[in-house]
Amino acid sequence: MSEDYEEDFEQYSEEGFEGEEEDYEVLPSRMAQSTAVNESSVQPSPKGSARASYSGTIRPQSQGRGTGTPGAGYGTSRGLALPQFTGLTDSQRQSAAKKLAAATKRMKEVNLQVVAIDDLFVMAPLSKYDLYFMGRSVYSSVKVAASQTNEDAKEEECQTDDISVREYSCQVPDDRNTSSPEDKDAAPSGRAGNGAGPSQRIAHRMTRLEAGIETKLSAFLQWAGPMMLTAIGLAPSNKTVAIKAVANSKDLSGGMVRLSFDALLANRPVSCSSYSTGAEPMLLVSYSVVNAQMGSEALLSDHSLGAKGCMCVWDLSNPTVPHAVLVSEGSPAVCCWGPAPATNLVFAGMEEGGICVWDLEETASRHPTESVGGSLVVLRRPSYTTEGSSEVITSAAPIVAMCPLATSSGRSTPCQLVTLSCWGDVNVYTVSVMARGDTAAADADLGVRVGSRVRLLKTSSSIQIGMQALHGGVARPREASALLRQTYALQLLTHHSRQFLVGADGGKVLRGSWVGAPPAPKEYIADDHMSEAASSSSASAIPSSATTLHASPFYPSAFLAGHDDGTVVLHRADQAAAVLVWFGVAAARVQVVRWSPSRPCAFFVLDAFSTLYCFDLSVSRTGPVHTQVLVRQEADLPAPVLSTYFEAGMLRSTTALEGQPSFAVGYDSGEVDCHILGARFGASQTTAELQVLEDLVGAANQTTKT
Repeated sequence: MSEDYEEDFEQYSEEGFEGEEEDYEVLPSRMAQSTAVNESSVQPSPKGSARASYSGTIRPQSQGRGTGTPGAGYGTSRGLALPQFTGLTDSQRQSAAKKLAAATKRMKEVNLQVVAIDDLFVMAPLSKYDLYFMGRSVYSSVKVAASQTNEDAKEEECQTDDISVREYSCQVPDDRNTSSPEDKDAAPSGRAGNGAGPSQRIAHRMTRLEAGIETKLSAFLQWAGPMMLTAIGLAPSNKTVAIKAVANSKDLSGGMVRLSFDALLANRPVSCSSYSTGAEPMLLVSYSVVNAQMGSEALLSDHSLGAKGCMCVWDLSNPTVPHAVLVSEGSPAVCCWGPAPATNLVFAGMEEGGICVWDLEETASRHPTESVGGSLVVLRRPSYTTEGSSEVITSAAPIVAMCPLATSSGRSTPCQLVTLSCWGDVNVYTVSVMARGDTAAADADLGVRVGSRVRLLKTSSSIQIGMQALHGGVARPREASALLRQTYALQLLTHHSRQFLVGADGGKVLRGSWVGAPPAPKEYIADDHMSEAASSSSASAIPSSATTLHASPFYPSAFLAGHDDGTVVLHRADQAAAVLVWFGVAAARVQVVRWSPSRPCAFFVLDAFSTLYCFDLSVSRTGPVHTQVLVRQEADLPAPVLSTYFEAGMLRSTTALEGQPSFAVGYDSGEVDCHILGARFGASQTTAELQVLEDLVGAANQTTKT
């Protein structure tokens, strides 16, 4: 080490090394293990060659060049000396000496004493019961409640009226609720069930069930079984439509199946049809009586099955025979299914003014059977009917239209039914499902069939429509004939709750509501906004009648109206004038107008000459793009078979998520042809065509405002 370095090093004071000391090893581990020197091994030097430390302890002389050099050795007050190691620099020795001196100083400042602890706190673990009792941990939010035990119960007596008791009796099989002789002999101790096997004990318990429990269990399973299977993701049944579809068909029909049952339905004209809204491919068809053209006297004297009204439920997964045959005393004019989930209900409006309801969940054993064509057929009578009510007997106004409306009240009141008579009487009924023990309500209502639980409760009647709703039903002098107007069609407005449209004579469509007055416009005319009928309230009525209505399933504010002069009109719900009018497009009275179930811009029109007109607004707005005559001429038929009804809808199946667009054509021979719509009119183009329809209807609305 140079002398210059030693001079510089001596200029540092000891205060510069008394800062915060780092925690590191002073000696390398290999040196500490090999060259460790104990304090006892250090021997004192002879006199004159040794010097005393600050504490008076004799220690060896340092190997430094002088006494003031860094290698001169350092001591402590307790006489501790640093061991001598070879290879250490003076700076390392000085740092180690400082650390040793600081540690010794701190040890002097620490005073240790012995303290005796008499009681040491010990916390034993708590059990779940202790935590619950103390209200801690997860039980901190648990509330303890008390209940009353019957210790302070009081008994009081009061006088009541005598309870009305009635006794009923009926004949049942003799072996009901008793064990068979074989079961008694099989028991070793003479008591049925003792020592018997599992199958014998189950059979014994089944014989002791109360009377009628089998029927109750069967009805419950029929109702709850499909719902539970659907909830867990399993289809209630594996039904597919038994119609062989033609791929990429350019025709109107892409496949067809004929529904016929000549032994029962021959020569019965089809009056109406309706597609089921449930998950199964079902079609409801109503038929007129066979001898309808012979007059009322012949019908009253004829009590055969041909003189009764008939409806059939066709299962299109097995269309060989009707799935259910429904008969009534009157002739059904219109029919419809109950809305989902009440698809077990079927409604029919009679030409005599009555309304009938069938509950398809009722077991077949409750209804009579009759031999038809050599086979027994279950003839289901109405579960409820208004045919015998005094109102129907006095008015006898035919029911021309009816529409079901779903409710959110549960299974007891699954839906409502809106009906229209030919003289403009609009009535609203609530469908009520009675409890099994509610015998008093069943006895009070004569329309309920024995054993049935469905009935109709009239909630609104004589609802005013059109301008009558504005004046409270009182006609002004120039509207004196308005109270006697004749009506033909009914359509609910799905985007306006409890509002409806009625097709009437005078070329107008009337608006009504069974809660309050309907908003404007209250009447729609079959002409544009520039016509005299639209601009003047005193203009004469248009010489036609709105015979059929149908609202768009894709754009609810747009609806179609067909007239008896062959005119077809496209309306908007918030505009009195028509959006588009096709004057005289049909050669005769328009019987049915229906929107396509899969295309927003396509609709169909059937006239009285059995001609079907197919419109496509995305292709042409001036007229139909396809025309087809629905008349069957066959060699074995004495006369051509004319079509009497047309219906379009979706055929749903349990194996497909989406249904197939379909249409059904009914003939006056009692046959029905069910078709799959071809690719030209059935291919789904919802997004693009919906925009076309919205632009068309919206443009008409803007033109009217300007």
